[in-house]
Parts: sequence; structure tokens; C-alpha cells
Amino acid sequence: MNSDIRLRSKYKSYQKILPSNGNVDEILSKIHPIKGELGFLNWLGVIFFVVVIYGAVVWQDRRMPPVLSADQYDNFSEERAKIVLNQITSLGPRPSGSKACEVDAFNIIVNKVTNLKNIFDSKQVNRLELDVQRPSGCFNLKFLSPFTLCYHKVTNIAVRIGPRTQPASHSILLNCHFDTLPDTPGATDDAVSCAIMLEILEVISHSTEKLPNDIIFLFNGAEENFMQASHGWITQHPWRHSLRAFINLEGTGSGGREILFQAGPGDSWLLKTYLDKAPHPHCSVIAQEVFQSGIIPSDTDFRVFRDYGRVSGLDIAYYRNGWVYHTEFDVPQSISTGSVQRSGENVLALTKALISSPYLKQPANFQEGNRWVFYDVIGLFTIFYEVEQGAMINYLTAISVFLLVFYRIRSRVYTTTDLLRAFGHHAIAFVLMFLTGVVLLGFTQLLNLNPIIFTLGKIGAIRVVTPKTILVAQAFCMLPAIVFTSCAIMLFFDFFVPVMGRLGNVINPEFIIMPLSFLSAYIFVMFTNNLIYVSRRLHFFVKCSFALSLFAMVIIATTRVGDPYKYSETSPRLRRIIALHSKRTIYDFNGKLNSTDTGLFVSALDYRGITDLPDHTFLQGTGKPDCSHTHDEYCQLPYYTAIHQLFPPEETRWVPLPSVPHIPRPISVEMIGHEQPAGNQVKISLVIRGGADKMSLHVTPLNGYSLKEWSFTPIETEVLGMKTTYFVFLTYGHEPPVDRTLWILLENNNPAPMDPKTTPSMEFAVATHYAHGNDQNSETLFQLRELIKTRRKTPHYAVGYWKWGITMIGGVSEIIVHKF
Repeated sequence: MNSDIRLRSKYKSYQKILPSNGNVDEILSKIHPIKGELGFLNWLGVIFFVVVIYGAVVWQDRRMPPVLSADQYDNFSEERAKIVLNQITSLGPRPSGSKACEVDAFNIIVNKVTNLKNIFDSKQVNRLELDVQRPSGCFNLKFLSPFTLCYHKVTNIAVRIGPRTQPASHSILLNCHFDTLPDTPGATDDAVSCAIMLEILEVISHSTEKLPNDIIFLFNGAEENFMQASHGWITQHPWRHSLRAFINLEGTGSGGREILFQAGPGDSWLLKTYLDKAPHPHCSVIAQEVFQSGIIPSDTDFRVFRDYGRVSGLDIAYYRNGWVYHTEFDVPQSISTGSVQRSGENVLALTKALISSPYLKQPANFQEGNRWVFYDVIGLFTIFYEVEQGAMINYLTAISVFLLVFYRIRSRVYTTTDLLRAFGHHAIAFVLMFLTGVVLLGFTQLLNLNPIIFTLGKIGAIRVVTPKTILVAQAFCMLPAIVFTSCAIMLFFDFFVPVMGRLGNVINPEFIIMPLSFLSAYIFVMFTNNLIYVSRRLHFFVKCSFALSLFAMVIIATTRVGDPYKYSETSPRLRRIIALHSKRTIYDFNGKLNSTDTGLFVSALDYRGITDLPDHTFLQGTGKPDCSHTHDEYCQLPYYTAIHQLFPPEETRWVPLPSVPHIPRPISVEMIGHEQPAGNQVKISLVIRGGADKMSLHVTPLNGYSLKEWSFTPIETEVLGMKTTYFVFLTYGHEPPVDRTLWILLENNNPAPMDPKTTPSMEFAVATHYAHGNDQNSETLFQLRELIKTRRKTPHYAVGYWKWGITMIGGVSEIIVHKF
């Protein structure tokens, strides 16, 4: 009786929309008496239920296959792969052009392949060919900021295995790179991938199974130079003509489950083969969409093979613990045990399946496009369907909901006014959550009964409808949705939070993380908000939630828990900076020395920027660079590459220094030609001498002139755009060019252009960077490195202590500026 009274009181606002002939009593009699509303402990149970599911998802995600011992040659062995991994990473940083890359790592790989060739020859089952390529070339790249790249004699080690008799007509490619960014040993990026490929070669070398088609293993030595080596291979190597598919192995984190995050374009058989044959699949179409959107400041060789080779493929990468990516902490010890075994088993099984596929004979079907939705559910199984099928499901769901709402309005279960009011309340809650980041409960006036209750009642599964019945039924129904949501949330935060620390000074990462956090919270509210109507007043629960939230905010604001960056030997969370000890020389139009100075060029890679670095003498006398005297978008600063849009000059610092760094090969620029092919055109020919293996050019047309042509690449407006300053990145690998000769054709469309013989038509800057070896560091940089290493370990709690949580990429540089 009391239950009827409580239910009547709670829903008496609905009596005005129900028939006046006693239907309330009829409805209540059909629903059965409600025995007890949900209270504080029930809601704690809801939270505990969600936490347990999320914990189970995390546990399943961290679970790795057992590591096989090194004496099992018929299967992939992490133990053997790690031997090669340790050999490569023991060399330290391996930038392209360094001895560590071009000689030492090269020898480790070639010697290993040579030993494997002896095994292949002794087995007499399959063949192995080894080819070393050192290509040169140029291409345009639309990356963070569009620019042009030119490379000279970079290194590729190509290994081809296949049928013993002769090369097969079709092949697949496995690609890794053994070079690194300066100051990082590159265990996950990307030595572990090369170790995995060598181990796959090891397993196949001991196999007695004949290969139906060829497999090409490409160990490239210039990926960190913006995919130059892969470009040289796919555009120049003769083996490229048989290529039908590829697998690119990368790393943006350290260990964990590797993820398939790009597939295609077209050729859905590649994706289907991965989903069917990989023993431990992990993939996400969401990751593909996010990566290809361009908001992630990274790219891979996948793009080069796709765009320049017109080949479809799969892009697979480690992504967990992205804090160590491109830092000194990317070491083998940070790779979790079992992750190499897992990746190796996946790639080996996938490789065998691809070369046996009948689809390998078909050329890439680019017109098919990316029409597939694919993802796995915590590695247990995968889901794969066409985009059109997904759209159809969404449309049918929306139509079904619309028809159900229309039916209930016609049946007078509720009115259109109540429906609009309910939507309004949800919208208000949505906006408030978005603005405050605090989870609020959306209240509606609808009797939101769970349809599963009526279904269970019809079949006799339940006899009495109670709030606990609704709670249990809803938990059962929502289990798949909560599992899927937990997977997505874990993937997003594992990947995005570390990436935000290197996203640059322009984009506020809060506008990315906050919507993700808000969406995660709101999904939980959508799963549970209907339970409000079968709950007693939750004042105590709300007060406890508010108190806990307030307590958490106080802890974050007053203790080291809230430090943005933290140093740890095993799990570092550090901010990234670039520091270059630079000498700058500027000449006027007549070739006379205008000015020369020396300074420390410092830029921070996170949104907090350079102003948030710790107060110390290494930043004394600093200020924003003065760019008022130049039209150069890079402000006559020695940028390593074209990243000024994410790291603009005004967010960097030029710290004047009295000490001049040692420049072993000073740059010189000589004009060897100055012609006027037409009245409004001027062609300037230059020769550049000196410099290191990494150089950059800033070409800034002046006084109404614009870039018409140059000797590097065709001017592709759709790629490069119309720019104030054009950036060219020049590198060499195995050996340097004698000189660098180039020409630039400028055009002036003004009716009366200025005489180029008396007025400058172009500002031309050349910067070089010593990124490895004995010439990389000056005494100033040695002191700065030691200062950072000491301060980030200092165990005290002074205000701003966390600001010393820094990792640095540094080097000596030189920049000279001319006007022609």
C-alpha cells in the first residue's frame, strides 16, 4: 500500500496526460508494486560495477602472450628479437648521416642478414637476396607546414626472399627504419620493428615450407628526415614494380598492444586478412580517422608508399606510454615484456597469409576508398563492416526511435510538450557539463521504464518489477556498451594525453582533452539517468560526490599529484624543449657583413610554452626574437624543420651568449649567376659549401617578386601554397655532396618592377645543424644538459620544482642570411 502511495506521488504529474477513467490504477496494477527505491548503496554499486568493468578492460588490454624461448626456431621468439634490439640501441642515438646509423647499425643489420643468407642457402628451400641502395632525390611534403625535402645518398637495406628458382611476379613489403631523432636511442621508434623483421627472417630461414610469393624487408635509414629513404626506395628501386601490398611497422610509444591504425586505401582484402589471421588483433577505425585528420604532429612511411607508390597497405604501431617517444628514455627497458612477442606473432602470421592470398595478383583498387569500419573489443574479437552498412543501421535505429516516440504520443503515454521539455532538460545538462566539466544529472519528466523489464515479464523471467530488478536488467543490457566505451576511453587517453605535450604552442590541448573527458562522463550519465526515477532523494550521495570532487581538486592544487610534469627513472612524464647553440651571420644586398651574434635558440614543444620554463641563468637576458627587420616567416632563426606554425618565432627565445660554438664546416653561399630571362623575371644561381648533413633553406621573395620555379621540384601550389617564405630541408646520409648548386626563378607581376640589379628580389637564409657526434654539443650545451639532469632529480618541494621535469634535444647550429 505504501509503495503504491509513493509511486502515485512521484508520478502524479502524469495524471494530467493520462485518461481520467482510472487508468493510473490499471497501469500500477500491471507494473506490480515497487518494493523499495534505489538508495546510496545501490548507486555505490553502480559505480563499483562500472569500475570493475573498466578494470577488467584494462587488465585484458595489458595481458600479453607468453614469451617463447630462443631455442624455438619454428616460432617467433621475443628473446631472440631483443638480442638484436639491444645491439642496435646500445649504439645510442642514430640520426641519418651519423656514424652510428650509416656504419654501426648498418653493419649489425647486414651481418645478421648475411648469416641468415647462409642458412637459406644451406636449406635449399627458398632464396635470399640482399641489396643496399643509396638514393638521392627531392619531393614536396604537406605536413605541419608544407615544405620541400631533398636528400643525397641516404641508406636503404633491402632483403628479398621467395621461391628458390626465380623472383616471383608479386611481392609484399615489410618496412621499418633504424635511424632516430637526435638525442634518443629509438628503441620503440623504430629499432624494435627492425628486430621483429629480422626475427621473422630468422623463423622463415629455418622453415622447410616453400614461399608462394616474395617478401621484401626494407630497413630504411632516413625516416626521421621525413620519410626520405622510403621515398627513394618506392620511386627508384627496381624491386618496387612487383609490390602489391605493404606492412609498415612504427612506434609512437613504448610497448603494450600494437595497433592497426591505418589501412588501405581500398583493397579491403588486406584488412580482412589482418582481422582473420592475426592471433592478437587490435585495430580502430577511429584511430585512422584521427591520424589522417592531421591533428597529430606525426607521419609515417605509410604515406609515402601510398602516395608515391600507389600501393595499399597496413600501418601498425606501438602507442602506449607516448611520453618516452622521441626522448632519451625510449630504451628497451621501457618496452613491456610480451609486447614484442605479441607483435611478432601478429606480423609473422599476417605476412604468411598475405603472400598466400589470391588477391595478391590484383593491383591496388584505390577507387574503393576507405569504406570500412573496423575495431576490436579488447582483443577478444573484431568487428568489420562497410560504412554504408553502418549508416543503414544508424538510420534504422533513428527511424525506430522516432516511430516509437510517435506511437507513445499517439497513445497519450506522454505529450509533445513533455517530450520537448525533456529534450530541453537534457540539452541544459549537456551544456552545463561541457562548460564546467562537472558531471550533472539530467532530469526529465518522462516515465523512462526499461523495455527489457516488460520483455522479461512476458517470458516469465521476472515476476515482480522492483527498482533493483530494473537496475540488474539495465546493467545486463548495458554491459556491451560499457565495455566498448571503456575500450574507447582507454585508447583515447593512453594516446592523446602524451601527444598533447608535443602539440605546439598554438593549439590549447584543453580543447581536445576536455571534450573527450566530457563525452566520457556524459556517456555514463546517459547509461544511468533513468534510474533517477526509481531512486529516493540523493542529497547525501550528491553531497558526498561534491565533497570528493572538492577534495580531489585540493589535492591536485596543493600536492605533487597535480604537477604537469614529473621525472621518474622508470616512468618519466617530461616536457620537451629544443635548445640550439647558434651562430648567426647576416649580410646586406652588397654582400657586406651587416651583423653577427651568438645565442641559445630555445623552443618548448608544449602549450605552456617558453615562458613557463624555470627561472634560471640559462634564460637570463632572454626576450622574444625581434622579427621587425625581416620578412622571413622563420625570423632568421635556425629552425630544424618547417614547424613554425605550431612553434611560432614569438613563442621561442633567443638568449644572447658571449661564447661562440665551434663550427667545423662553416657555411658559405656564392652567387654564380644572375640572369633576367624576361623583363619581369630574375634567375639567381647559387652554390652552397660547408654545413652538416642536415640543412634548411629559407627562401623569401621581396619587393613584389614571387617564386616561379626552382631546381628542386615542380612548384605544386596545391601542396606548397602561396607562401611568404618557402622552406627546403636538405640532408645527406652515407656521404656528403661536394657542393650544393641550385637556381631560383622569381617573377614580378607589377607593371613597373624594381631593377633586380639595384634592389633585392630575395632574402636567402641557410641554416645547418650538427645533430650527432663530437660536434653536436658545445660547452654551453653540456652545462645545460647537466643542469637539467641534476635539477629534475633534486628531491625538494620548492614552488615550481616540477618545471625542471624537462627532456632536451640539442645541438650546435649556424645560420647565415643573404639578400640577392
